[in-house]
Amino acid sequence: MSSVTVPSIRGGIVEKFRDSDRLTYTVGAGQVATGGLLVEAVTGVDRQVKLAAAASVRCQGVAMHDGVPGDSVTVAAAGVFMLTASGAIVAGDRLICAAAGQVSAAGATPDARTVIGRALADIANAAQGPCAILLA
Repeated sequence: MSSVTVPSIRGGIVEKFRDSDRLTYTVGAGQVATGGLLVEAVTGVDRQVKLAAAASVRCQGVAMHDGVPGDSVTVAAAGVFMLTASGAIVAGDRLICAAAGQVSAAGATPDARTVIGRALADIANAAQGPCAILLA
């Protein structure tokens, strides 16, 4: 039996990425998916997405590429992405979906179902910045 030595990591935390954080959906009828923007589930239809609306409670993640109705689109539910801000965001702010698949600061008392991650840097309105997304 062989053994594997794991190097000591200061703090004891190992960052992990899983293939299961990326799922394939179909772009809904009359909808689009744009790479780098947030998408949400289409109500009443299995495994279909559209651009996320403001304060969405059905956010599925970040579209990894563009898609038109009927196309398959890969969606990432976790990771760090350069997302477009709707309004100014401060590093550390909790994030929610904004209109048209963008992100905005969650504010002081957001509905917990709408929080999708945290900003990793200050992001000016309409600019892109690093955001850590983790959807359960």
